[in-house]
Amino acid sequence: MLAVIALNIGVRQLPEPLYSGDHEVDTKWQWLRENHRQYDLIFVGSSLVAEQVDPVQFDRVVQDKLAEDFHSFNFGLRFLHPPESFYMVEQLLELEGLEVKYILLELLGSPRFTGPERNLPRFTYWLEPHDYWWSLQHQYHSYRSIKRKIFNAAVLSYNFVARYANTGYLVTLLDPARIETVDYFLGANGNGYTGPDTVHWRKMANEITLDPKHRTKYRNMLNRYHHTRDIDDQNRKMVEKTVPCFDPDRKPEPPNPDYLARLEKLEAKATKKGVRLIYLYTPRSGECEEVAPIFRTLPAHKTIQLADIHRYPEFYDTRYAYDICHLNQEGCAIYTRMMAEEFCKLIE
Repeated sequence: MLAVIALNIGVRQLPEPLYSGDHEVDTKWQWLRENHRQYDLIFVGSSLVAEQVDPVQFDRVVQDKLAEDFHSFNFGLRFLHPPESFYMVEQLLELEGLEVKYILLELLGSPRFTGPERNLPRFTYWLEPHDYWWSLQHQYHSYRSIKRKIFNAAVLSYNFVARYANTGYLVTLLDPARIETVDYFLGANGNGYTGPDTVHWRKMANEITLDPKHRTKYRNMLNRYHHTRDIDDQNRKMVEKTVPCFDPDRKPEPPNPDYLARLEKLEAKATKKGVRLIYLYTPRSGECEEVAPIFRTLPAHKTIQLADIHRYPEFYDTRYAYDICHLNQEGCAIYTRMMAEEFCKLIE
């Protein structure tokens, strides 16, 4: 075992392609690595970005308001939570000849592990030592129960060991051509958008995995993630949970200090590369207890906040819902337009 770990550590010191074991991540990353110079802005976030922000509509609004050519790419990925999202931004900033002016980063809470994530490449590739340590600190300071903190820490520790002990990675590191990509995940317009108008998106997301031996485990995890109960009942509970987070008379909860410290480091790297980092607060994320205090601390000129249920009630209306977490096609159109308008206000 020690020899295997030593071999993995040694190989990982070599220049390596980013490999997540997930077709969606690998496809979008390979595209950006080769085509990033054609974009002015890159969206980074979870499915709340991948399935809700249409770059065609966003670019049209920006071009009309600023009277200049503008192009964006949707680098949204299912289940993308910190610190994986931070890791992806760091990888983008390291691209040679980067000309991107803006990165719009969605902020979410830490992932809610359920068990099947153990030893899936998607949940280990980003676990560098500093990300592992940050994750443990973040869990410790999070609002979650002691039982949930212990469970998440155990999954993270398992995955961290697996990252340096799994010989399954070696063949990919030594033979980058084995990394598979699927154009489907670039969307119909090749800009990364896979919204609710995309045919059979959920089915494809469930069925496509790189390693067949993980398929059942991966599909079961996805099925548990998507709610099956009545959407109206689920929406009512979400609203009841969300309203207090935006109550102006409520005493604000202190932000997670580890989260803020990591954002400061990330922004320093972006500034050094000449990239403006803007933080996005998405509606229906169900994580306002942790995320709302962060956005109260961040300067307004660095954020786009569309999650406030008092200011944007339409995003919590089931008429615009695809499921309990995501907007339907009409909701996405409204959301993208409002986001583009807020973006223009920040950069004018």
